[in-house]
Amino acid sequence: MKKYLFAILIIILPGYALHAGEPAPSSFDIKLGFSYFNVGHHSPEEAALDSSYAFNLGLDKYFSLGFETGLNWTRWDCYSPRAEKSGLEPGDRKTAADALTLPLMLNAVVHYDLRKDYFIMPYVAAGAGYSWSFFFHPDQDKNYGGFTWQVMAGTSIQPRKDYFVEMILEAGYRGSSLTAREGYKLDLSGFVFRAGVRFSLGRLGKLNGEEPESPAMENEATSPQ
Repeated sequence: MKKYLFAILIIILPGYALHAGEPAPSSFDIKLGFSYFNVGHHSPEEAALDSSYAFNLGLDKYFSLGFETGLNWTRWDCYSPRAEKSGLEPGDRKTAADALTLPLMLNAVVHYDLRKDYFIMPYVAAGAGYSWSFFFHPDQDKNYGGFTWQVMAGTSIQPRKDYFVEMILEAGYRGSSLTAREGYKLDLSGFVFRAGVRFSLGRLGKLNGEEPESPAMENEATSPQ
């Protein structure tokens, strides 16, 4: 049910935004932080390094459509009581397991621009997509995959007016229950905390080479000959 709700949300919001006015600037984000997987019986219950690279296409004053990927790395110790979580056969020795996870997400972003007066732009993002996780262990190597969704909230901070680089702070929750071909489970659901930088790419009109008309040009066009 969750995957259908997120898919509907991502489809509806951009369609509404196309009729709502002047678009916000598009941007490219680079973020780094950590996530903590602590949900479900198949969770590593460990912190992980979490990176994100996203392109946000400005559709409207309040809405953007984001395309996001990144890389998540986590390591945890596998004991025999936790063998079911990692897909390993029960044993006595303690070994380290690594998981490298690559998500591919489509985000619907709602933002409110306060940069003119307060130098910040708060936002909320809801996303859905698919994740591939590559599991490395001395005894077994497996690949996992599955539906992934996330809800994030944060803000961008502009150091001065009209500056093209901003700082980003965000936190949220990601749901990612993955399955291997052999039927083993790996639950990488948990909380996410990230910080980074945002590079403004300008508005849609400027990207297409369509510069808005200046007031002087408008007056010249409307003045009687």
